[in-house]
Amino acid sequence: DSALRFRKIDKSDIHIVNRVSCVYYCIWDSIRHFGYHTHLSNLIKTFRNYGHRVGKKGLIRDAGIYREILYNKGIKKTNSKSLKDYITSNIGILNSNFEYIKEMLKQKGFIIKVEKYLFELETLSFEIEKKVRRYFSYRGNPFSNAGACVYFAALLISKRHKKKKILTQAWMGEILEIPSYTIRDVFIHHLKQFVIKK
Repeated sequence: DSALRFRKIDKSDIHIVNRVSCVYYCIWDSIRHFGYHTHLSNLIKTFRNYGHRVGKKGLIRDAGIYREILYNKGIKKTNSKSLKDYITSNIGILNSNFEYIKEMLKQKGFIIKVEKYLFELETLSFEIEKKVRRYFSYRGNPFSNAGACVYFAALLISKRHKKKKILTQAWMGEILEIPSYTIRDVFIHHLKQFVIKK
């Protein structure tokens, strides 16, 4: 599908300044189109491993050019990000802090590998998202809502394992680049009423 996108752009009247950047955009647009839960940082890392300099700013720039071309060629525009997309993005960011999470798991006495922990965290975050999806569809900032879902999932995992939490609001706010108080506010005022069983 990404090859189809590239061919349509290549056959248009527009001059492609950077073909690698165009391929990068086409792959990401295909990922979005089919709803695969892959974090952008993983795609960037793959390209950079082969010596290609790509990034988020270039993707935004190219999207502004290529989306209209593809739309005019009969390819639907990809939908805006859902709460689930942001959760996937957050898990990807946590994965890029692998060593920190590994150390925190060790400190808190978890007998579990980081990969297993992150898988459990993502799965539970999606379960929470499913319960609050309709409620959050018209409320708040999706960045903060997704951060709160992941934070709450981390709390529930710690409770399951009978260990202290390893993800704090302050640390998550810092690495996800959202104010930590918004995670707290969403968690306290919105999530508890849906997920916590009294």
